[in-house]
Amino acid sequence: MMSTLVASGIDEWSLICSDSFVPLRAAGPRAFEGRIDHVQLGTIGASRVRCGASAVDRTAKLIAGDPRDDILLSIQLSGLGLVQQADRSARLAPGHAAIYEADREYRLEFDAPMSELVLQVPRARLRLRDAEIRDATAREMAPSNSALTVLRHYLAGVIKAGDTTPAAREGFGETALDLLLGALRAEAAGDERSLASNAILESVKDHLRRAFRDPDLSLDDVARSHNISRRYLDLIFAREGAAPASFVRAIRLQEACRLLRGPSKDTVAAIAYRVGFRDVTTFIRAFRREKGTTPESWRRAQSS
Repeated sequence: MMSTLVASGIDEWSLICSDSFVPLRAAGPRAFEGRIDHVQLGTIGASRVRCGASAVDRTAKLIAGDPRDDILLSIQLSGLGLVQQADRSARLAPGHAAIYEADREYRLEFDAPMSELVLQVPRARLRLRDAEIRDATAREMAPSNSALTVLRHYLAGVIKAGDTTPAAREGFGETALDLLLGALRAEAAGDERSLASNAILESVKDHLRRAFRDPDLSLDDVARSHNISRRYLDLIFAREGAAPASFVRAIRLQEACRLLRGPSKDTVAAIAYRVGFRDVTTFIRAFRREKGTTPESWRRAQSS
């Protein structure tokens, strides 16, 4: 579920950050304001943080009192940030990011008002060796990493959407995890393009699975929302021997079959509109190409 926590002082900020992430100690001016919008995506947490100049520390004492094995990713949206862990520092301008580990001391610093996105993932979910994770902590990830850029837009959209069904939130978490893995592997490989394309493809597919009922669904808009060109969208689908329009049509026809098989007495025309077709003629033509018969005939065959 979506939750919003607001702090009007630095002591409150310590409590709010600790409740949202892991136990932390905050420092900053007394005249302080901060806000965290958080949504739980199954085992994965996603948050948007906005606050004034401050710092938060994960100290050895806090770790001993409440040990955690989570991995956190901060993506800077506005202002400047600094992530320090294991004698390394990553300076974050907008669009840049860094990961850090909850089982080791770390410090986050912000010299001025800022906003960021934070993704919190159980270590075991990353499916990476500890050495790989340790090597990646407190290292700057730049916006040239396309999987990171897609993840930034994706998380912003998920948090903006607010409350959805538990199943939908869990699916959002899986997509976010895939994108994070793509971004981390791209950093390790030094060439993110081929590695990130799979993460982008899965993110686009997830978007289309949620939006296919919209008759005004625009593939140009989908590409733009994922920070890629329409040509690149076509290319990553073509690598699977498909096209994005064919993918949407297949989802619509699959849902139409489910409705035709069900107890609903909706007309063929009503079902066509429910699954995103603009007119019944186009629906019947597409259905006949896929099934070799009309929707009505197929419905009767299923009930006989």
